[in-house]
Amino acid sequence: MANILHQLEREEDDALLAHLRSEVERLRLTDAERVAVMWAIATLETDATADAGQNAEAAATLRGLLERLGTTGHR
Repeated sequence: MANILHQLEREEDDALLAHLRSEVERLRLTDAERVAVMWAIATLETDATADAGQNAEAAATLRGLLERLGTTGHR
């Protein structure tokens, strides 16, 4: 009985790992997506007509996304 439970746990772990891998693949940015996000950051930082605090927060959020995805500085 214990072997069956261990096998089921391993199968669940394998399924979870496969799901996580597919999610990571989905989160990777193309060069065009990264450029678009960087453009949005620059626009938010320089748009004097909008709420500066809200722009700064949005720019920081987008910059954090790039950093989390490991895509900053890559071309």
